[in-house]
Amino acid sequence: MMRSALVVAAVLVCLTLVSSAVTFADGLDGFAIYEAKCAKCHNGIGSTTIPGRSYSRIKSSIRTNIGGMAMFRDMKDEELKAVSDVLLVSGDPEDVDGKKLYAVLCSGCHRGIENSTIKGKTSDDIRAAAKENMCRTDHAKVLDDTLIEKLAGVLKQGAGAPVRQNERT
Repeated sequence: MMRSALVVAAVLVCLTLVSSAVTFADGLDGFAIYEAKCAKCHNGIGSTTIPGRSYSRIKSSIRTNIGGMAMFRDMKDEELKAVSDVLLVSGDPEDVDGKKLYAVLCSGCHRGIENSTIKGKTSDDIRAAAKENMCRTDHAKVLDDTLIEKLAGVLKQGAGAPVRQNERT
């Protein structure tokens, strides 16, 4: 009885630590902040009127009250940076850099591209994960086929494809 109580206690401690680590690793959710504070005037992230907007430009717009944005003066720099990260991967999918896309959408949970936990995943793997909500739902909202292919390309490069015998020098 005592042993099972200790096991249960240990499991609860581990779950608490894992839960805290996930929250910390995930950081601020730029998508949620954008939807809560920006979408009313700038549309949802999928059709934003401010694609690619930089942190400094957002900060300047708030400071100089462009379009009434002074009401967001209470936003922390970290929140503004999270929103600008999301905006870096919005807009025309052809113009999005795959590595930036990975950094914004995936690195919070799957580490940096060099040490990614999802190296080698294919576009089909990514589609399946998005469909099954294995990735956060708000991230899946912005993933069209072009962006999925860009992510798969970056993950393939990060996987270090094996060198075939006739390609060695």
